[in-house]
Amino acid sequence: GEGDLSFQPVLTVARYAHAVIWRLPEPGFLKEPSGMAMNPEGDIYIIDGSDRKVKKFSAGGTYDAAWGMGVKELSGLREPAGIAVDQYGNVYITDARRHTVNKFSKEGKFIRKWGKEGEDEISFKSPAGIAVDGQNNVYVADTDNNRVQKFSGEGEWICRFGSPGAADGQMALPIGLAVDGQGRVLVLENGNGRIQVFDVPPKK
Repeated sequence: GEGDLSFQPVLTVARYAHAVIWRLPEPGFLKEPSGMAMNPEGDIYIIDGSDRKVKKFSAGGTYDAAWGMGVKELSGLREPAGIAVDQYGNVYITDARRHTVNKFSKEGKFIRKWGKEGEDEISFKSPAGIAVDGQNNVYVADTDNNRVQKFSGEGEWICRFGSPGAADGQMALPIGLAVDGQGRVLVLENGNGRIQVFDVPPKK
């Protein structure tokens, strides 16, 4: 017939397949896993709350190392809650009991920590989720303060957003964070049972 011929391509997944189960060193090796992150090389870091350690695996699932307890500067992580990795492989972990962010090298060497219990701009209350953007800025879900805080990778405070409530832009117990390819921050709220998306200013 006459006229323009057009079509809309549709992609569908015809099937999916189970790939592999990692073989752990022993039964019960992971008892209370609460967070997982991947570095640029594909290594996996898993927080295990049962022994308050971070357990590292290769991209193929081979167990490599555990660290956390026994680090002199920290005397161990008390309640590791969230984990994220920057483009250099540095690992950031929130400690909900000590109200801190802890930065490690990819080998587990302690670099620095920041934060304390409180409500000012360098303090947290039970921080949980954590994420790193493409410029290595660190976002922390400051859960019991009902807000998100943004820092440089060196721990310098940049800004904060959110306040208690259920209106747009407000938060109730933010626990999870992610940063998309446009630099927008997605916030998962436990209290309001929703996800909000924020455009965050790059500077103070």
